[in-house]
Amino acid sequence: MYSDYVKSLKTNFKPAIKIEWLNADDSVQKEITNEYIDISGTLSISLNNGTRRTCEIELNNDNGQFLTNVNNVWYAQKIKLWIGLYLNDGSPYYFPQGVFYITSVTENNYPNKRTVNLSCTDKWCFLDGTLYGYLDGIYLVALESNIYDAIDSLLQTSRYTGLNVYTNNEPKENAIDFTLPMYCAYYLTKTYTDGSTTYNAIETPYEIRMEYGKTYADVLLEFATILGAYIYYDVDGRLTIEPTQEDILDSSKPIQWTFTPTEQEFMSEQSSRDFSQFYNDVIVIGYILNGHQAQGRAQNTNSSSPTCIERNGIKTHEPYEDTTYYTDEQATELAEYYLKTLTIIQRSVQIISSPMYHLRENRLVYCIRPYTYEEEPLLITGISLPIGTIGSMTITATSVNDFVFS
Repeated sequence: MYSDYVKSLKTNFKPAIKIEWLNADDSVQKEITNEYIDISGTLSISLNNGTRRTCEIELNNDNGQFLTNVNNVWYAQKIKLWIGLYLNDGSPYYFPQGVFYITSVTENNYPNKRTVNLSCTDKWCFLDGTLYGYLDGIYLVALESNIYDAIDSLLQTSRYTGLNVYTNNEPKENAIDFTLPMYCAYYLTKTYTDGSTTYNAIETPYEIRMEYGKTYADVLLEFATILGAYIYYDVDGRLTIEPTQEDILDSSKPIQWTFTPTEQEFMSEQSSRDFSQFYNDVIVIGYILNGHQAQGRAQNTNSSSPTCIERNGIKTHEPYEDTTYYTDEQATELAEYYLKTLTIIQRSVQIISSPMYHLRENRLVYCIRPYTYEEEPLLITGISLPIGTIGSMTITATSVNDFVFS
């Protein structure tokens, strides 16, 4: 089937869209497709912690089925977006593109047409105060608590009573997030050593205290900072923890496509460098624990890298201070991560292509340029994808070659 999808990308291109309307527990209530209803819009994806996916969707509303009321389109309504192609045999082939809350609705009424516009944000918006998420009191996590257990407990909070749905015998669908998170096993066995003391990465190194006015998102971002992890919702609506420590080496990630100047799906490519954002040296100052202040440093000393110290001299970024890091090893890992993110900012590659629905952020594509025909691996950091129209998509990426620092 996937091979048929690739063939359709190059031949008979007709977008297929499906929107599932979800219940509180993320099960499917009903679905609509562009086979029967006009659907259009734009999907935007960025390589961020927190919100990664947003979309704007316009639906034909001539029969009034998408009216804004408690029985139709209303607060806390979730949808799952699928986009793909109709294959040569006429069957749809979909890829999941995210689970979203509808954050705002606009009804448009014209003499000969009625439409509704939906602004949607992935499930993070139910944690950061956009639709929900403000803590109703001071939130505490004890020293040496298991972070994964703490996240589970937080997401199991009832949005009706503020109590844990399991201990309070409430319906599970009352929980802030009913879907189980996708945890990486990397942190379960990872340890840090500071002198003679060994710390478990999965345990909180200090008591966490969140005051009034903070959100569930603030708590989760604090956990992610302690771990040194990416935290976001994936295309199936699962809260996901991924280690940035393993993410420093990108060359082994899956290659999703190779763009060549002779293929019809490739439209243009633009590469730019912002020298004002150029850095090859990062220092991190961490927490003082047992009389020792954690410190870390990352430098680009790879002579084959165009931004290395040997070629350009030392360009040091203003030191970062982060008291959630308590060992030199953690601070060094954070410095490596910051050096990578700074490199992403200063080097940007933008590819315009026909829509491709299988591409994902934080994965690789190859770009073969005209004249030189060099094959450069690029890490996708952003995607803008049309919904329902052929149009073109925009891919923002950074060369993996720039990430080899030593």
